[in-house]
Amino acid sequence: MNTTTASVRGETGAEEDPSGCALCGNARLERCSADLPRLGSRTPSRFHIARCSACGGLQTRPLPSRQEVAESYGAAYTWHGNEGLTARLEAAYRRTVVRFDQLRTVRRAAHLAGGVRLIDVGCADGLLISLARRHGLLAFGIDRADAPLWPECRPEWRIGGDIETIEQPAGSWDVVSLLHVAEHLRAPRRMFAAVHRWLRPGGTFVVQTPNAACFEARWLGGAWFGWDVPRHVVHFTPQTLMRALDEAGFEVIAVRHLSWRDNGPSLVASLFPGLDPLVEREVSLRSGATRAPLATLIRRLAYVALTWAVTPVSLLETALRRSPTVTVLARKR
Repeated sequence: MNTTTASVRGETGAEEDPSGCALCGNARLERCSADLPRLGSRTPSRFHIARCSACGGLQTRPLPSRQEVAESYGAAYTWHGNEGLTARLEAAYRRTVVRFDQLRTVRRAAHLAGGVRLIDVGCADGLLISLARRHGLLAFGIDRADAPLWPECRPEWRIGGDIETIEQPAGSWDVVSLLHVAEHLRAPRRMFAAVHRWLRPGGTFVVQTPNAACFEARWLGGAWFGWDVPRHVVHFTPQTLMRALDEAGFEVIAVRHLSWRDNGPSLVASLFPGLDPLVEREVSLRSGATRAPLATLIRRLAYVALTWAVTPVSLLETALRRSPTVTVLARKR
């Protein structure tokens, strides 16, 4: 058992999985965690983490069915345009953290690529697309057609389709981004190969995922927010992610561990899972119960205050390169 999952202890043993390792195809996986809870819960589910005996890749097992995964994506994970002070404050907060985090990253990627054509795979509501266009990028996105759109994102900027099977013309993009998407894919190698085709020579690929080698995964075990079973199928470390990119024909040019959008919230959501706005909203949608507006506002302000309070811890994790988020920029060879 490696240190990545050393504190997620439970029953261990080799298991043969017909789907094989998502990163190398090896059939032999070794269980290395107890059954993990779903987000917002402390009750173990039927899912655990298994480690590939060949490449060390970490994956969710048993592999959830496509229907099970589809049902686990609540409407809480996209924009709904709710009215009221709380919704406006949430929108302003999201816009700010995306601007200081993901927008900066894709703009740097465009500079490195020497071009402005960007496609964001798994763009959700299109907030990043709208911000990128305001900063000079010719940005588009891919996601399911029925997902609600961010108010500033035009429908023609988002291509509807299955991100795991959709195709694009070869050499048509300067930058392709997968921001918190690769961990959801059953076949990330196939997606990376597709991105390699889509990029023009010298184009830049941006991949951002939870970091399964982070301190929080080790310290908090199954309570770490980043496991997110069964939605997260593959759990990348910087090493396994960079190896997969190299095998797909990319040269890694930068690795970042700082994420204003995700690092602080990851720790807060791990320690106080019911306080995370997305988790709370999903629970409310399932149960049909809603909080009073004032109570919701107080909880949101407490969440933001805690997020900023843990900033010193987040910065220390970043300095030690063990933060809960890793972002890799890679150039097409």
